Amino acid sequence: STCARLYLVKSACENPGTQNWYIGQNYSKSMAEFRKLKANKAFMKLATPYMANPPRFELWNGSSIIFRSCVDPDSLRGEPIKLFVLDEAAYCPAEVYYSVLLPSCADVDGTAVTVSTFCGRNWFHTQYEKGLGGHPNIKSWLYPTSTGVAFQGPRGKQRLLELRSHYPENVWN
Repeated sequence: STCARLYLVKSACENPGTQNWYIGQNYSKSMAEFRKLKANKAFMKLATPYMANPPRFELWNGSSIIFRSCVDPDSLRGEPIKLFVLDEAAYCPAEVYYSVLLPSCADVDGTAVTVSTFCGRNWFHTQYEKGLGGHPNIKSWLYPTSTGVAFQGPRGKQRLLELRSHYPENVWN
């Protein structure tokens, strides 16, 4: 989520006048990401926050970063999106991704970034495998939980061991 949030800022800065969306599973997740970006003093020199519906940042160059949720797919239709980040994508319905978001990106030669933990072998897993298989427009990466910032250092490594003890080996790996 952190890297995706930074990628949103990069896209908005490099593409004047565009819409760039963060889409969470629900409203509270989207608002948490909005607050994280608002707390970044360097970013706030570039943008003005608006607590409208939906919440957004307007950048100096006319671009915006808008925070949405995939709870109401119809509310996501019709807008041209230069970049969208679909966080915890595996937990959003495939229809939201394929029928609503991708067409909005296609209108402006936009980019889709999906970030998630897996939720079985659903549409997200299929996209992930396409990226591993050399698909020209899909790239996939896998970062284990242990690489997260929260699990570095002695306390983090101890937390990771505790967490791991709650899962069978086939689920953890």
